Formats: sequence, structure tokens, C-alpha cells
Amino acid sequence: MSETGINTKNFPEESNSNGFSNAEPIKSFLVLYALTGGLYIFYWFYKNLKNFKDHKVLNQNPYLLLWGYLAYFIFWFVGYVLLFALLRDLEAETLAPAIDYPVQLFGNVIEVIFIFLLLRKIKSFMSESLDDSFSLNYICLLVFLIQAVTMLLPMGIPFYYSIVLLLTFLTGMILSVVQKDLNRYWEKEQGHLAIRISLSKGELIVIGIGIFLWLFVSISGSL
Repeated sequence: MSETGINTKNFPEESNSNGFSNAEPIKSFLVLYALTGGLYIFYWFYKNLKNFKDHKVLNQNPYLLLWGYLAYFIFWFVGYVLLFALLRDLEAETLAPAIDYPVQLFGNVIEVIFIFLLLRKIKSFMSESLDDSFSLNYICLLVFLIQAVTMLLPMGIPFYYSIVLLLTFLTGMILSVVQKDLNRYWEKEQGHLAIRISLSKGELIVIGIGIFLWLFVSISGSL
């Protein structure tokens, strides 16, 4: 048997093609989450589900729930924009405030349900090595509360986008508790591997998309 075959058998985690641990520095997670306005969560879920699938050699497809979450997010966002464009065309803008909050609340509730289900899957993957990981209910409750505060912010207040960015960062801090436990897990599983400190191609792409959307929203709001 070749030396490569022996290493793969004894250290399955070294099948990680990049040669780095799957852990992610907390600072890196927070910066990526804030820069992308929270959109990093989709890539973050994908990356972690892929890491567990490769590490545990899972036969199941762990991405179905994530694709559902992404499809829902796109569908809801496009529907939200089209709804208010329709109200403007019908000259029924007076109905907008009465419709806006229920629509946003519905969107936030469904989004938190998806986050709950995805975090529960991640927690179950870690349960073999960590029996004291994050509180699923508390994290989802706090995420929902921050979303509710963001929803209730009037767009006309001074420094509106700065406040939204701050609330986004707070959401990232809450989710960083999960990342901290993920790092603990990978320390046990891949403690002999170095932690990547540079950005991957996927992360650079997500940052580019996030910055573009931040600029688009900021410019649109100022017109």
C-alpha cells in the first residue's frame, strides 16, 4: 500500500484538499458577515455543511434545506419589490405602511425557521464530539429580535444605514457563538492542521456581491 493510501486511512480529515483545518477565525467571520450585510450566512451554511459531509463521508445530501432557504429568500425579496412597485403604479402608496410590517414580519419568521433547522443540523453533526454546544433556541430568538428591531426602524431617521449595519454586526456576534463551537469541534478533529487566515475564492466572491448590494441599496435610498 502506498504512503498516500496509509495517510488517508489513518487521517481521514486530511482528505481536506486545501490542507487547512475547517475552523474559521471569529474575527474573519464577523468581518465577512458585516461586509456582506448578512448574506455571508448562505455561504457559511454551505461551507459548514460541505465540511461535515466530506469529513464524515455522508451519503445523504445535506444541502437541500439550504437550497430551500436560498430559494425562499430570493422569492421573498423579488416578491417584496414587485409588490410595492405595483402599489406605486396603482397610486396606492397609502396602503404601503399597513402592508409593509406584516410582509416583513412574515419573511422574518420564515427565515428564522430556516436558520433554526440548519443550525439544528449543524448541532447534530457536532454532538458526537461536543455535548455542550450552543443553545439553539436562544440564538434563534435573539436573531429574530434583532430582525424585528431592524424592521421597525424608520428609513427616514439619521444614520439609518449605519444603524442597520450595526444591527447586522450584532447578528453576526450572536452567530459567532456557533462558529466558536465549530472551532472547538474542528480543534478536536483536526488539531494538527493549521487554520486558514487568508480568504478563499468563495469568500471573495461573496464579499464582492455584498459590497455591490450595500452600494446599490445606499444609492437607491438617497435618490
